[in-house]
Amino acid sequence: MRTLFICMGILLSSCTEMIEVQTNDTDPVLVVYGSGTTEPSYQTIEISRSAPYFKNDSNLQIFDAKVTIESTDGKQVWKLKELARKKGVYQTERKVAGIVGLTYNLRIAYDFNNDGADEMYNASTTIKEPFHIDSLKVNSMSVLGRHYYTINLFAQEPLGPDYYVSRFYINGGLATVMITWLMAFDDKLIDGKYLNGLLVYTFSDQNNQGEYDPNKVLFVQSGDTVAVEIDRVEKGYYDFITQCKSSVNGENPFFGGPPSNIVTNLTNGAVGYFA
Repeated sequence: MRTLFICMGILLSSCTEMIEVQTNDTDPVLVVYGSGTTEPSYQTIEISRSAPYFKNDSNLQIFDAKVTIESTDGKQVWKLKELARKKGVYQTERKVAGIVGLTYNLRIAYDFNNDGADEMYNASTTIKEPFHIDSLKVNSMSVLGRHYYTINLFAQEPLGPDYYVSRFYINGGLATVMITWLMAFDDKLIDGKYLNGLLVYTFSDQNNQGEYDPNKVLFVQSGDTVAVEIDRVEKGYYDFITQCKSSVNGENPFFGGPPSNIVTNLTNGAVGYFA
C-alpha cells in the first residue's frame, strides 16, 4: 500500500510540456494493387503514386503506364489498357481466366522519375486450386437491441497449410471495395476439417446505420442478395492483407504497433501486391 501512495504522488506532481516532433516524408513510390483469378473476368490492376503519410491526400493515379501479365509457359499474354473513365485503373481488353497451377508475371513500364526512360516493375504470383463451397446459411440475430445477419459456411477444408481471403457482393455490386473490409484467415484451427457452419462474416442491419463507422462495417437489410467469394491465396498475399488491416485498425494485443514495412512482391521499390 505504501508503494502505491508513492507512485501516485509521483504521477500527480509531474508536469507536462508540449513537444513538436519534426518528421520527414519519404520519397514517393509506385503503388500497385491487383489480382488474377480463375473466373473469366476483366483482370484489373490499379497503379498510383504514394502520398505523404501526414497529409490526407489520396494517392495520385498513374497515367499511361504499359502493363502486361504473362503466364510462365508463355501461352497467355494479357495486355492491360487504362480505363478512360477511371485513370490509374488498367484492365484486360476482354474477359480472361487464369489457369490453376500456373505462375503469372506482372510487368509495368513507367517513367516514374521523369528522366525520359521507363522504370521497370515486376511481380509474380501462382494461382492456387480454388476453394469449393458446399453451401452458405444466413442467420438472423439480435444483440443488445441491435439486429445482425451472419453468413455461415459449409465446406471441406483441404489438408495442408492454406490461406484465404473472402470478398462480399451485395445486390450484385462489390461491397468490400476497401482492403480493410476483406476477411483474411488461415486454416490453423480448421485444417482438413469439414466446416459445419463456420462464421464467415457478420453484417449489421441497415437500421443500425449511424451507430457504427461506415468505413468499418457492412450493412444489409431484409431482401438484399449477398454473394460470398472465398479465394485460396499465397501466404504473401494473406500477410499483405493482415498487415494492411493492422496498420489501419491497430494490432492485437491492444498496445502492439503496426508493421514497419508491409510485405510486397513488387520489385524496384514499388509497394502493394499482385495476387
